[in-house]
Amino acid sequence: MSQANSTVTFHKPRVILGEGMDEKLFFSGLIKFLEIQDIQIEVYGGKDNLKRFLKTAPLMPGFSGVVALGITGDADDSFTSKSQSIKGKIAEFRGYVNVSSDLRINFCRID
Repeated sequence: MSQANSTVTFHKPRVILGEGMDEKLFFSGLIKFLEIQDIQIEVYGGKDNLKRFLKTAPLMPGFSGVVALGITGDADDSFTSKSQSIKGKIAEFRGYVNVSSDLRINFCRID
């Protein structure tokens, strides 16, 4: 996803969401190097767009086939603050109607 407002078609069972193109390029290169075939890398377009992306993701084509979702975020000044923010967005996301309770969600900090 190159723009935060674009619609993504999910075509792999595992998805990594990054804030921007740096994360997309890094993780795309890493999974290619490791020869991993079942991970899709997408961009949510910055910290202010994560909530909107998560809200619309269950409505995007192919989302029902996603079994694991990894969310990365730049901690900027505070890992604790970033962690709390993403945990809150994940908790809200889990409450959406089209989100399976079996979906595994994790996040990691990118410095």
